[in-house]
Amino acid sequence: MRTEEKEQWRSESVHKMLMVLLPYLHSLFELLSLSRVSPALRNAIRDQTVLWTKVVVDPPLSSRLTDDILWDFTSRSVGKLNTLILRKCSRVTSKGLRRVVDANPLIKKLIMTGCTELVPEGIIACVETLTKNNHKLETLHINGVPGFTKDHLSALSTY
Repeated sequence: MRTEEKEQWRSESVHKMLMVLLPYLHSLFELLSLSRVSPALRNAIRDQTVLWTKVVVDPPLSSRLTDDILWDFTSRSVGKLNTLILRKCSRVTSKGLRRVVDANPLIKKLIMTGCTELVPEGIIACVETLTKNNHKLETLHINGVPGFTKDHLSALSTY
């Protein structure tokens, strides 16, 4: 085997191995980091709907995440998003979250911690959407979202 053929074989083998590993990546940071390896891998990550059914945004990316960027990533799931975890996403608003929830009504796990631009009424509206038509929101974690009162919490407990 010539050197060029060996390099091509290695490249193809590595690419195939990485494709097997992709479903085990958990955070947006990991997916974006791996997408920088090669154009082929970037396209594969972008086009694999199954990779976008769970979106986890942690620091350091969370401080840069806006409503539009969140929409860009979550829309790759094509309505099949089932887990959305936002940690310290200070630029994501209730309007942006609502847009994602409306397009992905099958979310079962919604975790929002330290998302200071979210408002209780927006979160309640999202929970209402996610519990329509006998759909069950299995996990809801809210922490560090300002403005929650006992009335808001009791409204959430009805869902």
